[in-house]
Amino acid sequence: MEKLPIPGRGNSQQLSENLEALSRRKEIALKATAILLGCYRTGEANDPEVYISTVAAVLMRYPEAVVREATGIDGLPSKLKWLPTVSEVREECDRINERERGKEYRAAQLSEQFKLRKEVFG
Repeated sequence: MEKLPIPGRGNSQQLSENLEALSRRKEIALKATAILLGCYRTGEANDPEVYISTVAAVLMRYPEAVVREATGIDGLPSKLKWLPTVSEVREECDRINERERGKEYRAAQLSEQFKLRKEVFG
């Protein structure tokens, strides 16, 4: 999983870039939360503000592609009939993120194999 930048480390330009990245993640997470929750008829959260903030905080932990897939039409809205719990959102994002990391690992391994074959066989 992609790590969030740590504010306060590095020079001012890095800090500015980190804050911009964090702001973008927050914006993406809030939009994705609105899309996700807008796909359901009614909400059953005891405190809707806390629920929305918590779901957005979970989504901020993941790369944009994972968030879009989890909250898009083929993601949680098409899998669950009721509002997802925070843990269901996290589990779906973890599942997608793990799959994507596996793809990246396999692609890197394949690239390495082709490189070795080229060295050996010319």
